[in-house]
Amino acid sequence: MCVSCGCVLAGTGTPGDDHGDGRNITFDALAAAAMAAGGLTVPQAAANIIATVTAAADGMPADLLKAAAGPQRYCLGIAYQPGPDPRIAKGLDGARDFLSEAELEKAAWSLIRNGPRVGMFHADGTDADGGAAQIVESYIYRNDEPWDLGGGVVVTKGTWLVGAILSPRAWELQQAGKITGWSPQGSARRRRRVRQPS
Repeated sequence: MCVSCGCVLAGTGTPGDDHGDGRNITFDALAAAAMAAGGLTVPQAAANIIATVTAAADGMPADLLKAAAGPQRYCLGIAYQPGPDPRIAKGLDGARDFLSEAELEKAAWSLIRNGPRVGMFHADGTDADGGAAQIVESYIYRNDEPWDLGGGVVVTKGTWLVGAILSPRAWELQQAGKITGWSPQGSARRRRRVRQPS
């Protein structure tokens, strides 16, 4: 639900739905901000935001307000899709690994529960000192209707999405096309599927 456009009042969308535009404020982001501010309620956090923006806008020239805003450096992308990807016959390691929707949901929850750290290119040390990004959204897309992002990218039900504010350096690399997606890093046990005779 995007609180920027008022669809919350209409009761449409999902809590993290920003209508494909990361500049919109989602209900999930507002709820996370309320929690980060010491466990405020969402209405309390919203009231504080309105009061702060109003006070700042009243005393700040328009050109300074625009300069203070700058780019948000926000990036929303697919962290992982459930099930086997039909486009991948075999991975670089010779296997074809994938997660079920249930296991993928556990991984998404684990990221937040254990304190997300974001590096770049799976290189050691790139997650230090604040890392390459700050995770601000992590959720499972639960809509039955696929979300077509264009360019052949379609988000389907059960897909894990991650939104983050990139560091200035990571933002530069993303804008230059050198960073093009999320790649979760972790460990797992590989299990072979045993086919049952028909």
